[in-house]
Amino acid sequence: MKNQTILIFLFCSGCVSLVAQSGWTNYNSSNGMFSNSAMVVEADKFNIIWVGIGSGSNGDGLEKFDGTAWTHFDTVNSGLPQNDIRCLRADTSGNLWMSYFGGLGTLNGLTKFDGNTSWIVYDTNNSAIPRHFIYDIQVDDQNHIWLSCIDSMSRFDGVSFTNYPAPAGGRFVIQDSANIWLGAHGYGLFHFNPLTGIWTLYDQNNSNIPSSALTSIDMDSNGKLWLGFGWPFNAGAPGITYGGLSTFNGSTFSTIWPFQNTYTGVYSLKIDTSNNVWVSASGEGLYKYDGTNWTIIAGVPPTGVSYSVGIDRQNYVWYAEVYSGVWTNRLTVDVHDQQKKANPTVWPNPASESFTIQHNFTGNETVVLKNSVGQEVLRQEVRNKSDQLEIDTREITPGIYFWSLLANEQSLSAGKIVVTK
Repeated sequence: MKNQTILIFLFCSGCVSLVAQSGWTNYNSSNGMFSNSAMVVEADKFNIIWVGIGSGSNGDGLEKFDGTAWTHFDTVNSGLPQNDIRCLRADTSGNLWMSYFGGLGTLNGLTKFDGNTSWIVYDTNNSAIPRHFIYDIQVDDQNHIWLSCIDSMSRFDGVSFTNYPAPAGGRFVIQDSANIWLGAHGYGLFHFNPLTGIWTLYDQNNSNIPSSALTSIDMDSNGKLWLGFGWPFNAGAPGITYGGLSTFNGSTFSTIWPFQNTYTGVYSLKIDTSNNVWVSASGEGLYKYDGTNWTIIAGVPPTGVSYSVGIDRQNYVWYAEVYSGVWTNRLTVDVHDQQKKANPTVWPNPASESFTIQHNFTGNETVVLKNSVGQEVLRQEVRNKSDQLEIDTREITPGIYFWSLLANEQSLSAGKIVVTK
């Protein structure tokens, strides 16, 4: 990992300052991650970090970081239906929800993962989900899952989907049961009241919003919206704002420009539990606003591309960068050696009579095998220290199964195995 301290001198009087930032750690393919291309990052209730990797439709799957080791999930070794993850959101029960870049032609709209072995896919064939292409996922204070699709919003209570017609899709935040705010690129800012079904648009025709090209949205603890803008469709026209930031107090938009260049767009923004605003800016890296001052974070790539800034349960920042992996100000140990030990090798796959798990067993692990609907079909205790364990599959019906290696009922690793005869 890289743990950098960089000293850069003050360059701007009064507005933005470059200061020393120490303790930023970089995780990438050299120290545990499967890929350097980090697209989206999320922390669950257990403070486990999840990263969707691989750009666009050429995704590489999902990464799990437990603070010590990285575990890789993809369509080959798990129940993940697609590798091109667009959005990740953790609910208050510890489940992870994800959507994909695949577009309208795919049949994998929404996936629920319990973080261990259970994968459930909701699509238009097996549920009332309105669309397969989902822009954003949010969780309300009742732990209901909300989705923004191209022409609808949907609320999932764990049993059924309730769908609402929508004028557009985009990133959104839930203020309360009567107030949802959605930023739609090319339209502006929408307010939606699910109780009445009424949508209200704030655009450049009826408000002082600086641009219609919304890319990101969040709300601070005072109820003030923070909006990030990219490049509008008619970029270059006189009077058109090239990206930037704005706040909205419910009646007035206030434009903010802490950036060095006049053409800087905002890729992502996130507000932490201390009301600090973290902004990923195109070509300029990561900014922090503490309520008084704007600071450029000097420990991350200044010219990087980050579509996701995450905040973990300890209020640390995770910056997912497309070319260099994940950057964080949460200091952790080097995971390279632990990661190699935690990820077993399994062969053969497919397996006809048995398969072997190669791992540095301590004698306190358990191997569990479940079928495609989550039913446990085999449980084998590891009683001795060894490097290999053979699993007999002769009494198991041919099909697709999911194995997991547990220690004290906590998952160390998991994967998919095909059983044949």
